[in-house]
Amino acid sequence: MKKFNITDFDGAVFDMDGTLTDSMHIWQSMGSSYIRSKGLTPEPNLDRTLYPLTIIDAADYLNTHYNLGMKRGDVIAGCNALVEQKYRTTVDLKPGVKEFLNLMKKHGIKASVATATDRHLVELVLERLDIARFFTGIVTSTEAGSAKADSPVIFHKARELLGTSIEKTVVFEDAFFAVRTAKQAGYPVAALYDATAQCPPEKMKEYCDWYAESFLEYM
Repeated sequence: MKKFNITDFDGAVFDMDGTLTDSMHIWQSMGSSYIRSKGLTPEPNLDRTLYPLTIIDAADYLNTHYNLGMKRGDVIAGCNALVEQKYRTTVDLKPGVKEFLNLMKKHGIKASVATATDRHLVELVLERLDIARFFTGIVTSTEAGSAKADSPVIFHKARELLGTSIEKTVVFEDAFFAVRTAKQAGYPVAALYDATAQCPPEKMKEYCDWYAESFLEYM
């Protein structure tokens, strides 16, 4: 792989969970925890099934497959409540994130966030970790109307906030399905390792332009 140089770009779109923040482990058990809170037994692969979905699609899946008979908004609120306290207290940045964002700011490179997590949770954790100031804006999968596994719309909307071209906007992601979608849409893609992704580096490298253990390797 060629050497990564942030000054080759005018803008950057960042995933949040698993890329900026060490928080994917929270979502790994969210669906099954929610179902157990309703006195039901989750299917063995439930959390893996929900992993690539938007929160809306995840809520609809839970409602349908477990016959909850609830309003979609109430299911979403219940799922978000399970993770919100950890966003408020224990979630931390991945290694090298703040240093890398400072480097981008030094070079005048604009940044935005594209994430499946609901906006109020994103704003909460980015403010608490003191990195909200680095981003021009946020786009969530709910706002984009589709999941990263299904469409690059969220990447396009996050890039449009920056006013940059596809070729000059690098996407940072940890999930294979998101890396693949961004790359197939024409974006340069820099992948980050996260233990929860459960994707061999060799497979990830088939789609990304760069692959690193942390942002420290991209500096």
